[in-house]
Amino acid sequence: MLELELSRQLDQSVEILNFGISAIGTWNQLQIFHLRAAKYQPDITFLVFFWGNDIRDNIGQLRANSPNPLLDEYDASPARRLKEMKKNLTTALWNNSLLYQVTREGYGNLEWSIKRWFEPDYLQQIDRVIAEEKDDSASPNDLLNVYSIVDTEFDDDDLFFWDSAGWEITRKLILRLKMEVDAADSRLVVLHFPSEGLVRSRVSLPHEQFDNFVEKNNIAYVSLFQDYTSFTHDELRRHFIPEDGHWTRYGHRYVAMRTQELLFNTLPMQ
Repeated sequence: MLELELSRQLDQSVEILNFGISAIGTWNQLQIFHLRAAKYQPDITFLVFFWGNDIRDNIGQLRANSPNPLLDEYDASPARRLKEMKKNLTTALWNNSLLYQVTREGYGNLEWSIKRWFEPDYLQQIDRVIAEEKDDSASPNDLLNVYSIVDTEFDDDDLFFWDSAGWEITRKLILRLKMEVDAADSRLVVLHFPSEGLVRSRVSLPHEQFDNFVEKNNIAYVSLFQDYTSFTHDELRRHFIPEDGHWTRYGHRYVAMRTQELLFNTLPMQ
C-alpha cells in the first residue's frame, strides 16, 4: 500500500524491500543491513527506533559478547551457535508442551516479581500506569506527577541517561550504520517513537538530545514524541491496545502516514 501511495505521489515507480525482524534492536539492524540489504543499494534506508527496548537490547548484546558489528564481527562463535540451538529447542518445547508452558510461565512470574521488588519507583510507575483505570475527563497533565530521574545502577536505567553506556553504544551503532548506508549510495532516515507507558508516565527522556544527534549527523527523521504528548487521554488510547502496548489498527495507520511523509520528503525526485 505504501509503495502504491508513494508511487502515485511521486509519479514514478517506488519499490520497498522489507528487512524488518521483530524484537531486534539497532545492533542487529546494522548486521542485517551489512549482510543482506546493502547489496541492493537502496535510495533510502529506513531505520525504526523504539524507545521501549532498543537501548536495552543494544547494551544487552554488548554485554553478552555477541558478534560485534562495530568490530566487523558477523560470524557467530560456537558458543553463540549453541545458544541459538538452545533458543530453538525452548521454542519447540513451548509450542508443543503444556507442562513446559506452565513451568516456564511460573518461573517467569517469580523472576519478574523479584526484579520488580528492586526496581526504582519511576520504572515501576511506567509499567503500572498502563493497567490503571483513569478518569476519561482527566487531562494528560492529571494522569501522573512528573518524576525526576536520579541515576542508579539498575540495568534498564541506560535508556534515561544520554551519557549512559546504552546510549553510547547506540550512537556508535547508528553512526556506523550511516557510514555503511552512505557507502551504498543510500540515505539513512529514522523514525523514533516511545511506548504508551513512557508517554503517560511523563518520565523525562533524552529525546531532544537524540533529535539533535541525528540532525548534527545529517540524518532525516520523524519523532512521534511531540505527536503523542500533544494527544488527549482519549486520543492516545486509540493508538495502543489496552494493557498490551502494541499499536491498534488506528495507531498503525497513523504511523504509516507519518512514515509516508518522511519518505516522500527524502526520496530523490527524478
